[in-house]
Amino acid sequence: MADLLVNFGEDISSSEANQLAAELQEYLKDNGTEQVEIVKEKDNTMDFGATLAIVLSSGAAIALAKGIADWLRKKNAVKITIKTKGGEIIGENITSNDISKFTEAMKSL
Repeated sequence: MADLLVNFGEDISSSEANQLAAELQEYLKDNGTEQVEIVKEKDNTMDFGATLAIVLSSGAAIALAKGIADWLRKKNAVKITIKTKGGEIIGENITSNDISKFTEAMKSL
C-alpha cells in the first residue's frame, strides 16, 4: 500500500494529467525515489492513470518533498494534491521561496 498519493488539478485534461504523472514519476525515480508507480483511480476509464502511488523508505520523506517541490517549481502552473493517512496538502505555483514551507508541510503529514 502506498504511503502517499499525488493527484493533479481537476482543471486540466486527463491526457495532460497522465503526462504530468509520467514526468513526475520519471523525475522522482531519477532522483532516488524507488517505489513510484502510476495508478488508475477508476478502473472503468481508458486512460493510463494520473495518480502516483509512492511508498517511502525510512528517511525518504524529506528528499521526496524536496524532489516534488523542485519539480513543481519547474512546472509553476501545475497544481497537485498530496494525500496521506495524516491529511493532504495542495501545491500550486511553487517558487524557490516556497520550497522550505512545502517541505515542512510534507514532513507534518
